[in-house]
Amino acid sequence: MQLSREIDALPLSAVSQIIQLANQAGWTDTLHLAGGEPRFDPPPKVLNAVTRANIEQWSKYSGFTGNADLLDAIVAKLKLINGIEATPENIIVTPGGSSALFTAIRAVIDHGSEVVLQDPCWEHYLSIVRLAGGTPKRFAMKRSGGREVPDLESLESALTPKTKAILLNTPLNPSGSVLLREDILGILDVAERHDIWVIVDEEYEAFVFGANTHLSPAALSDRVITLQSFSKSFALTGIRLGYAVAPVAAVDAMRRVSLYTHMYPPSPSQAIAVRALSTDLAGYLEKVRQHYEDKMERLFAHLSQIEGVTCERPQGGVYLFPELPRMHGRAASDVLINDYHLLCVPGEVAGSRGNNRVRFFIGVEDDVLDEAARRIRSYAARCAPVLAAPAFG
Repeated sequence: MQLSREIDALPLSAVSQIIQLANQAGWTDTLHLAGGEPRFDPPPKVLNAVTRANIEQWSKYSGFTGNADLLDAIVAKLKLINGIEATPENIIVTPGGSSALFTAIRAVIDHGSEVVLQDPCWEHYLSIVRLAGGTPKRFAMKRSGGREVPDLESLESALTPKTKAILLNTPLNPSGSVLLREDILGILDVAERHDIWVIVDEEYEAFVFGANTHLSPAALSDRVITLQSFSKSFALTGIRLGYAVAPVAAVDAMRRVSLYTHMYPPSPSQAIAVRALSTDLAGYLEKVRQHYEDKMERLFAHLSQIEGVTCERPQGGVYLFPELPRMHGRAASDVLINDYHLLCVPGEVAGSRGNNRVRFFIGVEDDVLDEAARRIRSYAARCAPVLAAPAFG
């Protein structure tokens, strides 16, 4: 029997294919820098929440948009950390951040509508937009003043009468760029003039480095849908819980989408999330932020010393995104994965701005970062004769 041609056309992600390749190969010296799952601990005693939760609560359906205690805790978190003034009616809890993203997109587009994405961006965005019935388009990020900024001319040129939303990610996966106030105001001005939504994925909100700060666009405008989760900042990937913050009308539309997809967010996960938000929130988030900044600086210092490798210091996020030389026509990621067993993600999957770049996860143990750098140095040394060879013709 025939299956959906549209679903068949959706690609598997690069990360899933790379991990499957390594598992099938049975390598015993694999370094896992392709994914992004945190290795640090969740907030103290947070997992005890399930055993202490009321059985009648976590073994039953929750409210459609989430349990009242979690919604209240999210309201407090948004005010403290994000500067967003919200009520429980502005929030819908979902089974994971990706579910929040799909639900938000489906709520604001019609079939055939266009959603404009950053280039580069997380490769999943394109497929999620298509799965929701939309068409993804790109606008460029560009280097300016020593950092990566949105190219507003590129954004304007990407818009058409079919455009319903701009999808942003800050800090940006894979490059680690952070949208500053002037960047956000420029994008909001474009959105206002074209009367379109701005959807902002803030999955990496906790991980902003140096003098940089995270600013939630929803603190500046009411045409923003904010997406957050408990996966990366709280190291709770397994509970599969995210949420969206939006105007009441948008939340109502997302509730209709969720009613016919996942229906309810998981009750046990919500009990854990309440406990996570009830800890010393600012103290915990600063601790994990510093943890990742130390990791970033360690790998960045290594890569900056390797001839042939160009690496910009990211403003935030959980990845480094250096430019590496190619070897005899082979992409750097292909050689690093198959010859060096260093799992990483080819930059091309993030868009044209990722050409010749490779994404490395920084959140692994220090000795793994050191060994990864050693293998990258060995790879670059193998490329050096190719780079130095005179051109023919």
